[in-house]
Amino acid sequence: MTVNNEHGWASIDFIMAFIIILVITPSIIAIIEERMDTCNYTQEIAEAKILTENIAKRIEKVYCGGNGCSIT
Repeated sequence: MTVNNEHGWASIDFIMAFIIILVITPSIIAIIEERMDTCNYTQEIAEAKILTENIAKRIEKVYCGGNGCSIT
């Protein structure tokens, strides 16, 4: 085996690149999944806030209507 063997160096380069891809790809996928979970959580919080604001507006509307006022 000599150092001038081009096929050997090419295969070592390929193996190293493949190992790097195998290490980096799961890390990227984990980061993307974490970001997606954060986005979904933020969306749920925003929807809950909108729902709470709508309930508060209806309560205020009934309160301003006085005794006997109701919303169906």
